Amino acid sequence: MVAALGTAAYVLASTGFWTLAGHMTWPRLLGLTLYLGLLAFSMIGAFSLIPQGALEGELGRNPSAGDCLQLAWLAASLATLAGALSSLIESDLAVREAAYGHRPSEGAAD
Repeated sequence: MVAALGTAAYVLASTGFWTLAGHMTWPRLLGLTLYLGLLAFSMIGAFSLIPQGALEGELGRNPSAGDCLQLAWLAASLATLAGALSSLIESDLAVREAAYGHRPSEGAAD
């Protein structure tokens, strides 16, 4: 949460982002809204992957679309938090090595 708030404060205080935001169209901004995309993906998963009977058994009542929305919302929120926290764990060197490190091809001789 602190990292997210810090990033938001940085963006709000940086004039370069003001210019960028001024030139962005609404469809492009909506496309960049990763949290809403994650929420939509979670909702699709909740509706398609969780059997209605299993959810009913756990809730003790007939589940509604609102129940699936709440589950997806919780999943998206916790996933966002987990992603932010896990990004703090990895060192810059480990991330660079994973992204750009040399990997010999599997068929190559040593």
